[in-house]
Amino acid sequence: MTSDSAKTISLQRLAMRLSQQHAGNTAILVDLSAVPAIHNRIMFRSFARFIEERTIDEPIDALPLARNILVLMAPHAVAQRILAKLEKLNQQLQEDRHGALGLRSFDLDKQAARFTDTARRLMEQAPAPGSERSIPVRDEAPPSADALTDVITLHRILWQADLSNQTRRQAIWQLVRDTTPKILAEEVWISIAAIERATGIPLGNDIWLLAKATELLDQRVLSHFLSDTAMLTLPLSINLHLTTLIGATFRKLLQDKPVADVEKLLVEVPLLEWRVNSTLSQAALRILKQHGIRLALDGILPDVLAGLSDAEIAAAGFLKLDAAGALAVRQVEALQALPAEKRAAILDKAIFCHCDNPQAVIAGIEGGVRNFQGRGLTPLLEDTDAIERLLGYEAAEGVVAALKGLPARPA
Repeated sequence: MTSDSAKTISLQRLAMRLSQQHAGNTAILVDLSAVPAIHNRIMFRSFARFIEERTIDEPIDALPLARNILVLMAPHAVAQRILAKLEKLNQQLQEDRHGALGLRSFDLDKQAARFTDTARRLMEQAPAPGSERSIPVRDEAPPSADALTDVITLHRILWQADLSNQTRRQAIWQLVRDTTPKILAEEVWISIAAIERATGIPLGNDIWLLAKATELLDQRVLSHFLSDTAMLTLPLSINLHLTTLIGATFRKLLQDKPVADVEKLLVEVPLLEWRVNSTLSQAALRILKQHGIRLALDGILPDVLAGLSDAEIAAAGFLKLDAAGALAVRQVEALQALPAEKRAAILDKAIFCHCDNPQAVIAGIEGGVRNFQGRGLTPLLEDTDAIERLLGYEAAEGVVAALKGLPARPA
């Protein structure tokens, strides 16, 4: 979408709202430009949703008018209450040194022409990015103003921090009888506990803040990947939100990295998130397919195996089955209960993840699973006698060479 067409659409929508809501209403312009990192779409969406949901008892639409500028329209009395809430938020931002809001209001009974001229000038100077309208992203609203300021703090510290010592890596192994074991990919992540230590912000008890922290982590890991040419020694597996996959940082990665590097990626998306927003899922899937990137649906529990749809199985290059603790045996039982054709389709793509002991891996092998991840792999792989009993002599011989071939990692 060009800037001109985006501007035209905004002007048409604005004119429609003015014609429908002129009498008895106030228009409020909220300029977020002075808020740190507001160029980040996570930050922008967080502020927009707070303004829509938390400044008044009934939700109100905040229309993107120009870059980093929102417009709200409400009856005069309601608008005054919204302004009071926004002034309070503005005061908190300034006290915490988190920037400020620019606030202007127009009585549309008296100042409709002035407001229209102001809006047109703002749209001409800095049109709102077309990406804000292309795919609907309806996030949950921040629970409080404190949560908003915490997101600003998270962004600042994450982008200043050296992540090299916080990055964790774990291999995903393919173990097939009478075949040399091989590593499919290495999953790379940064633990939430490390972020809590770095920021001093507890995340585990706040679902909304945890979601924003992981979205910011997505972006930061991708930025780290863009700058670190050594990260793709092995194919890389990264867990990303759908909003990240359609975002600017991921697009930059696709543009800047060689095709051979991009095609080494394995992108993991939680199954629940994949199902919640079909619009985002399909948009993300188109991007992944276009660039030859494999998708892994993550967090699959035994109870949902039977409910996996043909479309979900077809879309995924891999299906990550949670095998932590007693779940390994339950996963095998759930697989055995499936119709033969569906069981074969899932086993072809299954990864037993979170294998925290060798017994989980053994249960998976005996149940027909070929791909594994988790700390329980290490003692099993180092026991060549056990590998020979499970997978044959060739596999036992090959695993020694495979382990030696792993790239060295910093302690």
